[in-house]
Amino acid sequence: MNKSMLVLLMTLISFQSCKDRDSIKDCCVLIDNEVLDMSVISSTGVDLLDPSSNVYTENSIAIFELINSEENEIFIANSDAPKGFSIIEETDLVRMRIFVGALEDSDLERELLIEWEENTVKDTLNVFFENGGNYKYISKVVFNSQEVFSKDENDDIPYFQIQKN
Repeated sequence: MNKSMLVLLMTLISFQSCKDRDSIKDCCVLIDNEVLDMSVISSTGVDLLDPSSNVYTENSIAIFELINSEENEIFIANSDAPKGFSIIEETDLVRMRIFVGALEDSDLERELLIEWEENTVKDTLNVFFENGGNYKYISKVVFNSQEVFSKDENDDIPYFQIQKN
């Protein structure tokens, strides 16, 4: 008897969980819209992220988050990109993919600093988010006080190119 009641209870629970599937699909969307790509070239057009140029490497670059005027180097343990970025070699120019997720749900701006080589002047990256219902997306990116990206309906991952000497 107890076994039959348990089976009946489990069946009722499983039917109840499928009852309102249309409202469930809208509440749990997981979209990774908090990443951006950038390429770095020299004034002569050399791809400075290309491993063959040996200028900027994953080991030489560090990203810091600026919180309350304090610089904290990004380190995410147990991550495929523990320094907060990865180098992507799937396009003509090598790209740096930066994972800029907002720290809190209410954050609509994030300020990062990029140090290309140890003890050098850091570049400033301001990332602005907008709410898209159940997720956030990057709406604008400002690099060293210059707007380099503004959201367009056709954009997939935000991308921009900078020039360094």
